[in-house]
Amino acid sequence: MALSAATTGLLMAELGYEPVEKNTIMQKLNLLKPSGGTALRDSVGFGVSLILKLNQALSEIGTSEIWNFVHIVITDGDDTSSKTKPEELAALFYLINQTIPTSRCSTSYVGIELSQKAAAELTLISVFGGNSCNAYQANNVNLNQIFDRISIDVGIVRQVGVVGVNSGNQSALMIHQRSAPVVQVKRNRFAVLLNLDFSGSMRGQRWNSLKNSVSMFLRNLQQGDLACCCLFNDKVQMLNRLQISQPKPAITYSQPSSNASMQISQPKPAITYSQPSSNASSNNYSSSVPKKKEKSCCVIF
Repeated sequence: MALSAATTGLLMAELGYEPVEKNTIMQKLNLLKPSGGTALRDSVGFGVSLILKLNQALSEIGTSEIWNFVHIVITDGDDTSSKTKPEELAALFYLINQTIPTSRCSTSYVGIELSQKAAAELTLISVFGGNSCNAYQANNVNLNQIFDRISIDVGIVRQVGVVGVNSGNQSALMIHQRSAPVVQVKRNRFAVLLNLDFSGSMRGQRWNSLKNSVSMFLRNLQQGDLACCCLFNDKVQMLNRLQISQPKPAITYSQPSSNASMQISQPKPAITYSQPSSNASSNNYSSSVPKKKEKSCCVIF
């Protein structure tokens, strides 16, 4: 059963979940650089509370029974910044296990090259969830394999095995499928919450490996599934609410080539106009009028 546009819009605005075919998780993760400390317990408590809110919203529209909730927590270090106490986490997991059947809700913890202290704390947190929680140890190299295993364990994908059988002169191939042990075999809908460590120790190759694994994991989801991402360092933040500034394009200046010909135009001579001086004599125009010849007369007496 697909969600209506209004319901999907509400989930996106209030809870940060997006339809997987329209999600912008990778686009935003590629613009971020990890920094700060680690608030692991705060992030786990935030994630459990968010799933409870999503389940409540889906229950109100009568569709919660067809959804499987998947919570994946990735971290690489000791908790240095959390305010949430272990007993508070235990109470939250008790509440979610009483509200949502463990067959439809799972939390997977992935520790990347953890110290002994950090590994012990992650194991303790995973115990709070009982049968609905699993813990995995990973490194930068096998992180993709861990995500593949989670996809199989929670039922997002099914593992197909090929077995060769040789009986006398006849050979045959037998294909068997391993169903998900945590989530029911029937494939309905998945609502996935990615809870990612964004502390300074995740910078560099570790962060790049995580982004690559997340991208591959999201491709296993089907149209109609929901995906959400929150980040934690000193505090927990929803990815869709972060104000991420786009990098400004670099401005390049092209230098003229050395063999470029340069044309130099000679300045045109200035044209000056001289005003006649005030005492300059004006031109005299004379007209010669021929004089009449006087007739001479002679009187003879």
